[in-house]
Amino acid sequence: MVQPDQGYARSLEALNSTQLHGDSLRRAYSARRDTVRAMNVYLHRLDLAKGVASLPTLHVTGSKGKGSTCAFVESVLRRQGVRTVLFTSPHLVRVNERIRLDGQPLTDKQWSHHFWAMWNRLQETAPPPPTHQSKRPSSTSPYAIPLAINTYEAEPEAVPGYFRFLTLLCFWVALQEKSDALILEVGVGGRFDATNVVPRPVACAITTMDLEHTDLLGGSIEEIAWEKGGIIKSGVPCFVGQQPTRYTASTLRVLRTCALESPGAALYLVKPLPTKINLGIAGDFQAMNAALALALVQQYHISQSHSHQPPGQVGLVGDADKALDEKGAAAWVDVAPYLLANEPTVREGLEACAWPGRCQRLDWGPCCRFYIDGAHTEESMRTAVEWFDGQVSQKKRGKRRRVLLFNCGEEKNVPDLLSYLLNHRATAVVIASASEEPALLRFDTVFFCPVASVKPTLAHARAARMLLLEEGEEGSYARQLDQTMLHSLCEALDAKAEVQLEGLQWQQALRDTWRILQAYHLKKWAQEQKQEQEQEQEQEQETDWIDRADRQTRTAVFPSVAAVLEEIKDMLAVEPLEVLVTGSLYLVGNVLGQLEEESSPSSPSSRT
Repeated sequence: MVQPDQGYARSLEALNSTQLHGDSLRRAYSARRDTVRAMNVYLHRLDLAKGVASLPTLHVTGSKGKGSTCAFVESVLRRQGVRTVLFTSPHLVRVNERIRLDGQPLTDKQWSHHFWAMWNRLQETAPPPPTHQSKRPSSTSPYAIPLAINTYEAEPEAVPGYFRFLTLLCFWVALQEKSDALILEVGVGGRFDATNVVPRPVACAITTMDLEHTDLLGGSIEEIAWEKGGIIKSGVPCFVGQQPTRYTASTLRVLRTCALESPGAALYLVKPLPTKINLGIAGDFQAMNAALALALVQQYHISQSHSHQPPGQVGLVGDADKALDEKGAAAWVDVAPYLLANEPTVREGLEACAWPGRCQRLDWGPCCRFYIDGAHTEESMRTAVEWFDGQVSQKKRGKRRRVLLFNCGEEKNVPDLLSYLLNHRATAVVIASASEEPALLRFDTVFFCPVASVKPTLAHARAARMLLLEEGEEGSYARQLDQTMLHSLCEALDAKAEVQLEGLQWQQALRDTWRILQAYHLKKWAQEQKQEQEQEQEQEQETDWIDRADRQTRTAVFPSVAAVLEEIKDMLAVEPLEVLVTGSLYLVGNVLGQLEEESSPSSPSSRT
């Protein structure tokens, strides 16, 4: 029976108390290489080590699409009668979403039961404070289980930090609920992620990679690939998805090195499914994620049948194999035959799969449609914009005004993300006039607002000038622009001496960055029009270009998602809207949660 002080609400308070901030977060960052060893200590204390080692686990990492891939795996396996537990992060609205049992987030009752059982067990097994300096375990293996006497040194707290706790909880639930398969999404990176404590998964997969979490994982794609490749294990097949063309050679070279360091590891490049296959998650790029999912599903069944059958229809193809392994250890995997041989369950699983916050379309009342995608890397932003553009360009009805709601973490390269939103399908923003058609993807209004919860970070908010002129490596978006012109536009915006909103400095920096970049492209476009250049360039000052950008696109900072939705309601009283929400999964979660609470707006009194 659950004790009165150990209900659901209290569990959330206890969980939130494990969040790290400031110096604690800084120490955790510096000690992240000890994560797997520390996790093994906790597994030992919880008596989960043997269970986790024998639990059929499918481990997935990547920068883009790893959550969708896991969702496809879960959906197909469930239709094949497999009892699943799925662990993903972050959650969008409620923390229960991170652990799904048989396709559903844990109920509050299930959550409370498992949470407090594990919490209490951790408290009971907490080692006493050390009276002397303990020696570190002598084993160098990252999967060796240290003796209990060393637990305090490995992890000084009785209860681990937020993400480690949730990772342990997913193991606890999977074993207590006697699941047949655990689908495990990496949190950040892979090599030093808490999920990498599983010593021998059934199979692992690496989705599309991109520059992300560069403050933690490294500033080059090779460093990112090394972190992701850390989940490759000896004797375990690893399926690799298509990589961006500019990164293919370097990422595959690093993954090959990681595989060679794990004797017996097998690397397979996976072909996307045909785009004619209907998928429950929107976006053409999901064909790659679905293919990776089917490779994992097939390998799961092979492992359960103790078969030595190869993981798919394998045939060496072209030079891509040589980029990975000149001896032919790599092969292409075509999962289409597996789909055809196992219909209808496989096809039903792919079609029925739903994954909120990823290319999600949501009607809010009769005249407002939200397009929601948590794109947080350059590659994911590119695909999100292509998806949105394809959706709104296909509309047969009259033009709706387009609204963008954007936020991102303070550690992100903001100009690189905004570049796709500013310039998609055109290298310059078209100056609108009464006689001109608007650009295919030109936003009429752009809103910036903070979110209620964010991932802890050591990064600090910076002004637009720093984001545009002082940050970013060579080759980044801002570095490719005319630095003299960019500098003069920053000066012009500074000269406006606009009032800064207290507590919203980061959102103001995002807005200013947008305005400067838009003014830059307006001016560049004008310079390319020789007649306009001769007529106007002498009389136009830099502040005039900022003003022109402001006239073309209204930008504003709001204190919350709720405040933005109130503004959107007011706008809907005049005309229909198409709203793109992107940049951060935390923003996506806040918007979805708020839309559930808000009543749908009524039809506008007048329409254009």
